[in-house]
Amino acid sequence: MQLFEIWLAQFLWNGCEDPRPWLITKIVPDRRINCFPISTKDYDPTAFEVASTDPDFPATGLRATSYIHDFREYPLPASAFMRRWGELTGDLLKRFRESAGL
Repeated sequence: MQLFEIWLAQFLWNGCEDPRPWLITKIVPDRRINCFPISTKDYDPTAFEVASTDPDFPATGLRATSYIHDFREYPLPASAFMRRWGELTGDLLKRFRESAGL
């Protein structure tokens, strides 16, 4: 696992425990991985949009325009992760880092 990779993980978020993509933002020594949830729904006007029309979108592995809900990092246990989905790259990563202050 690397920073800014997107992984499918099962973890309770927004009242739902279904597997969803999560963006890795920090790997901490206690075997937890800090992440932001990703959803196709914009639950918060401050969420970062990952538009399907963005030239860097294919590298994300996402299937449709999605939103990174970066208002709170969630510490997921390593056991929650199912498989690597993709990653943020290029200008998309640059814009996300600026927007999230990372």
